[in-house]
Amino acid sequence: MKEIRNEFPDLIIAILSSYTDMELVEKAKKSKANAYLAKFVTVEELREVIFNTHNSEFYVSVVFSNRQRKAFQHDNFSQTILITDREKEVLKLIVKGYTSKKIATDLNISFSTVKTHRKNLFKKLGFNKTSELLKYACKNNII
Repeated sequence: MKEIRNEFPDLIIAILSSYTDMELVEKAKKSKANAYLAKFVTVEELREVIFNTHNSEFYVSVVFSNRQRKAFQHDNFSQTILITDREKEVLKLIVKGYTSKKIATDLNISFSTVKTHRKNLFKKLGFNKTSELLKYACKNNII
């Protein structure tokens, strides 16, 4: 995609995929695609991408929730939605039911670092409850 973008900077590039994983969407955006569409895109949505993406921000298929789409379209996408590998490790252990103290021991990090990772997960993903983190982890194959 980088080669295509370098060769044809004005070309509209839309990724059409059966996957709705947020990491893939983020990679598409980083690769300078204009849009990420679910494979069952409607004609109307495809038309929207073709005729309007050149003047707007990164477009994400309507298959995603409004909250997810707003996050993907946010200027600081990687800061608002992308979680780090370490945060994913912490999330996996949260899903397993580990306490913050146990997570700190298992990952050989401090208890306060675990608290920071937990806080960042809630902030980046826009959640308020651990149950929302669990649901997110299941939907995104993090567990």
